[in-house]
Amino acid sequence: MLNSLPYQPFLISRLQDLTYAAGYIETCLLETSPEPELLKLVLSDVSQALAPQTMTPEEAKQHLAQLDEVLSKTGQEAIYSLGFWLKSLGLKLSVNVDQLDQLNPNKLDSETPVLQ
Repeated sequence: MLNSLPYQPFLISRLQDLTYAAGYIETCLLETSPEPELLKLVLSDVSQALAPQTMTPEEAKQHLAQLDEVLSKTGQEAIYSLGFWLKSLGLKLSVNVDQLDQLNPNKLDSETPVLQ
C-alpha cells in the first residue's frame, strides 16, 4: 500500500520555496478561464507557506486578513496593493514578453509606436 501525504500540508511545504511559490501564482494568473475564487485561494496558500518565514504569527495572520482588501481594489490601486502584499512575502510582480512576441522579436505591429 502506498503511503501518501495529505495534499494541503504537502502543498504548503512545497510553497515554502520562493521559486515554486512564484510559479504557482504565475500558473494561476495564466489560466485562460480562471475560477473567481482561484486567485484568492492561491495567494492564501502562498501566504500560509511564506509568511511564517519572515513574520511573527500575529503579523502573518494580519497579512492573510489583508488579502480580501487587496483583492477588492480596482484599477492601478489593485496592482500596487498586490505588489506590496507580495513583496512582504519576498515575491514581486513583473511583466514578461508574451511568448508569441518572443518567437519573432523583430516583428512590429503596425500600431506599435517607433521611438526615434
